[in-house]
Amino acid sequence: MVSIPNFPASHRLLEQEGHLFRMCLTSGLTALRAAGTHDKGKFYSALFNISIGLERICKSIVIIDRMLANSMTPPTEKEMRTLGHNLITLHGSVYEIASRRHFVFPRLDQSDEITIALIQLIDDFARGSRYHNLDSLTSKTTTEDPLHVWHQILAEVLKKDLRPASVRRILVRVHEAVATIENNSIAIVTGLDGRSLSLQEIFTEPALQDMALKHVVLRLIQFLSPYRDILGDLCRQVYGFRGMPPIPQMQEFLEWVWDDPAYVLRKRCWP
Repeated sequence: MVSIPNFPASHRLLEQEGHLFRMCLTSGLTALRAAGTHDKGKFYSALFNISIGLERICKSIVIIDRMLANSMTPPTEKEMRTLGHNLITLHGSVYEIASRRHFVFPRLDQSDEITIALIQLIDDFARGSRYHNLDSLTSKTTTEDPLHVWHQILAEVLKKDLRPASVRRILVRVHEAVATIENNSIAIVTGLDGRSLSLQEIFTEPALQDMALKHVVLRLIQFLSPYRDILGDLCRQVYGFRGMPPIPQMQEFLEWVWDDPAYVLRKRCWP
């Protein structure tokens, strides 16, 4: 009779945490890839899920690091509360762990401006701008509309990540289509920046956003890759101890994170 391994409680709990951050990130990336002016809800869904997934990955890394430093004893609740919810600060904590353990992990300021703006948007949403609509209805708010920020980021992606010829082809194709219906058609649609869109923009924006969003997803996958790697590095150190492993192979929950541009750019559903 084969005996069932008696794993410590920490193994099961971190396994469940891995399932949680995996599902948050894959759901968020799938929603983001399908988002657009005509389905703004998917932008919010992406921000909710990606922000939660990133926070939980960072905290899992901190927990494993402290277990390694304390004979596999997890940190206390009080220690975990000091970490807060600031994703940029948490990224810095992971960088500190990597530096101390001589792992490779980039600082956020080593990323380009678009990636930094993306992470800042996700962090702002996690800590306050998710309430922008309700706060603006009931009082003055200092948070910027996250959809407006999305609009600015997508505009920068179109300028920096896409070939001008690709953008021109869309504009020409849409212009020809709109010319056949503009005299007998009307539509009322608000863009991500809050403006009422012209008939031409109603057809142009979704096509341009679709092109830009695949590059946004690529940037997020490239941002996540070092997290997969540091989880693997930490787990290899844990599995160097004797006895029943107190954690699962956490990097396996990010096995789908491969920053091959050709693969990522054509993928719409994650994992």
